[in-house]
Amino acid sequence: MKRQRHPAMILLGSLGRYRLDVMREVLRNNGDVRIVAGDRSPDGTVKVLNTADLDVWAIRNIYWRNNLLWRRGLPLRRVLSARVLLLDLNPRVAGNWAILLLRRLLRLPTVLWGPPWPRAGSQARSAPVRIFMARLSDGLLGYTDSDAEILRLHHPKKHVRSAPNALYRKCELRYDSSSPRDTFVYVGRLVDEKRVELLVRSAKVLSETRPDLKVVIVGDGPELGHLQMLSTQFGLTNLRFYSHDD
Repeated sequence: MKRQRHPAMILLGSLGRYRLDVMREVLRNNGDVRIVAGDRSPDGTVKVLNTADLDVWAIRNIYWRNNLLWRRGLPLRRVLSARVLLLDLNPRVAGNWAILLLRRLLRLPTVLWGPPWPRAGSQARSAPVRIFMARLSDGLLGYTDSDAEILRLHHPKKHVRSAPNALYRKCELRYDSSSPRDTFVYVGRLVDEKRVELLVRSAKVLSETRPDLKVVIVGDGPELGHLQMLSTQFGLTNLRFYSHDD
């Protein structure tokens, strides 16, 4: 009797706009991959988008204290039987620990995708937990080449590659080398850990010597109101805020 071939699966905590083209490329080169993603990030600034061409299976994210994540509606049988499974390298996703251990018992390969360290860096208290989680995997993907080098250093016996979690095509960047470079653009979530306030304060300092400099902030998040108030307080007429849909 021929053994049933299960599809590969990508299980993500959330799927923001910045990851869409990455997933499109994955599907273009691997037709049997299934994508499952949580409906939102902890602060709500990253949400599963209406992407008819991606056929994303959206599930509900439930966050506890310290942003510990549990998923409701997870297709557990399909996840455990996937030929290859890609998970976020994120110890705060409680279910990922059980999935890793169960798939090891089933001898099915699981790959973890993410940065080698938590946001607080290699000295953070949770750094050893992340290292231990990575040891349970069959392979690792870093967001950048430098991430991959760090992962290889700590996990020399693992298969490690780099794979960006965002993809911006050259035609989208619209860079013209002949035009003056007088605009600084930030695109991303407006949350405290991104330190966008530092950009606003820097714009205030630079405006005194470079009044021609323009600053554009594209994004949304809990810090938006505070940043707009700070910009008004500083009298920054050359700073503009836009949402991703503008």
